[in-house]
Amino acid sequence: MKHGLCKRCLSEEGAGAAYCVRWKVPTRSPLKPFLSSRGFFQPVSRTINFQKSASSSPRQATLTFHDPTTQQKVTIGKSTFPLAADFTSPIEDIAGDIRETFLGLQRVFDPRQQDAELRMHEPYDPRRIPVVLVHGLLSHPRMWRDVLNELRADPALRGRFQFWSFRYPTGWPILYSAMHLRTELTSIYKTLDPQPPPMILVGHSMGGLISHLQVIPSGPSGMPNWSGTLSAKCGHCLPAISARP
Repeated sequence: MKHGLCKRCLSEEGAGAAYCVRWKVPTRSPLKPFLSSRGFFQPVSRTINFQKSASSSPRQATLTFHDPTTQQKVTIGKSTFPLAADFTSPIEDIAGDIRETFLGLQRVFDPRQQDAELRMHEPYDPRRIPVVLVHGLLSHPRMWRDVLNELRADPALRGRFQFWSFRYPTGWPILYSAMHLRTELTSIYKTLDPQPPPMILVGHSMGGLISHLQVIPSGPSGMPNWSGTLSAKCGHCLPAISARP
């Protein structure tokens, strides 16, 4: 496909055909609240292996699909080759039609149009470290496209991390957004089985402040006490701010 959204087209030459596949959202998954309605767009490489047979018999062929984020080489016959991969196409496919600037502005001046939500960008893998990306003011998770592109394609990082994003109206008060992120993180951790390794929070601009509020103590127990300290006050604060002309 033609690339243009990401700054760099990251692919690897090798054996097999590299392309992008879309996985539909499972209808009965307990993780459905954290999945995008667009589904998952993932890089996949496929190879064909022909089996030996008698000269008069048809040859049997095996079509195999490979995940290039976990596999960098493939064996065909008796030889091993680098596996072809295209890491940029999935990002271009899923985010190419998103109006990032419009949505960013809308969620500043009319934050009631959208609630906060935590979204997974790939099927859950308990062996991978979750990286939660939190965008900043006047922005949208689409802003992370080049970061995702580079991290997924890096041979040293490939297959070790899974990427989630937190989307929120940036017209909300920072403490209110931080409370929603903590609620979403608590909810997804209660849902995941088995539990993932400790996560990494990455925030840009306002998202950095929201991420920082997840890891500083604010309650008597040394842990943030959002429900007892902030939720009631912020709940009254948001309608007042939203109603301003």
